[in-house]
Amino acid sequence: MLDAPVYDTQCGAKLFRSCSTVESLFHEEFLTKWIFDVEILARLRQAIGPAAWSQPGDLVYECPLEIWQDVSGSKVRPQDFLHAPLDLIAIYRNYMAK
Repeated sequence: MLDAPVYDTQCGAKLFRSCSTVESLFHEEFLTKWIFDVEILARLRQAIGPAAWSQPGDLVYECPLEIWQDVSGSKVRPQDFLHAPLDLIAIYRNYMAK
């Protein structure tokens, strides 16, 4: 949906360059609760424009996880998975369809 030039929008670490463009991504409250990482990328795409979006490497670096260790006690509830498609639609409408 975002046509994101990252390997995985929700896994690994995303490191952002400290600059006014990136700082502006965090000025407003997020629309979503659990997929805010996708929303950050959508905000970045909107901020830099679709032409620059194909290679945003000077603003974001993706550091993939080499090992995943599941930790019990997740705060994610089953109904949160039902909200994800609606959250994606909200992200699309607010950042991509403009």
